[in-house]
Amino acid sequence: MKVCDVVVIGGSAAGLQATLTLARALVSVICIDSDQPCNRYAKESHNFLSNDGVEPLKLKKTSWDQVSKYNSVHLIHDKVQDVHQKDLDNGFIVKTFGNLEISAKRLIFASGMNDNIEKTGINNIEKFWGNSIIICPYCHGFEFSGKKTGLYFNSPMLFQIMSPILYNWSKDLTLIFPEKVFEELDSVTADKFKEKKITVVKGSVVEVNGDDSLSSVTLDNNTTIDLDVLYIIPPSTVNNKEMLTKLGVEFDEMSLVKVDAQQSTNVKGVKAAGDCTTMMRSLAGSAAQGLMAGASICHDIFQEKWAEE
Repeated sequence: MKVCDVVVIGGSAAGLQATLTLARALVSVICIDSDQPCNRYAKESHNFLSNDGVEPLKLKKTSWDQVSKYNSVHLIHDKVQDVHQKDLDNGFIVKTFGNLEISAKRLIFASGMNDNIEKTGINNIEKFWGNSIIICPYCHGFEFSGKKTGLYFNSPMLFQIMSPILYNWSKDLTLIFPEKVFEELDSVTADKFKEKKITVVKGSVVEVNGDDSLSSVTLDNNTTIDLDVLYIIPPSTVNNKEMLTKLGVEFDEMSLVKVDAQQSTNVKGVKAAGDCTTMMRSLAGSAAQGLMAGASICHDIFQEKWAEE
């Protein structure tokens, strides 16, 4: 059995930043990564200072190589199978599918989200996901400034929130409402869309079309709409949710891991960072949370050692 101070589950922006912070503080840390980052579909990542436009997987490899140079770090390509608490004060046992067993006093869950794009019911979505079918305008919106922009959500509230935001990047908006969602649209909001000359269409997207980039979407009523980009929010779920639940970790009203300003969960010794904790998913934000998680663990460890020695 391997023994370390901290196990970090997840090796993307949040996990590797947490690992780097711990390593530079001379803390022994094992980072376990299954190599399935949510941005693996994207050709470019943006809005991350000094790395704007870099391919996400290239950025991850560079980060991995840099962190691996520290002696107190072990980076492992594997997937966590189980985590259980030894007792209230003696830490955790982490088991992987690669038959590795690790004992650690503290954990950081930085394993992100699964976007479950296969559950959207949209044929061919994986071809464009992360490039011209996207979630975040702050990551990819600039590239589609002034382009034919579609919004397709399962809630009137999301249309109300996102339409004014995306109107900044393009006035050529088409809002695609599933039938039941359209029925919930209030007249005031509908009038505002009309005032802004925003196209409103009823129907469900069943297929997306194009060669290298999105060119159109097909609805369940056989309508075809020409688009350059489509914004959706798929039915995402927190990775390793069953493990977190078993440990007693609480989730917020958005089914994200509930953390405080130091990235601490309600369970002693367990922190979480990155996409699994926030709707505002970004490389920069994840890295910042990873740093905070790592630094706050360092603070706890150093205080304990100070008191014991």
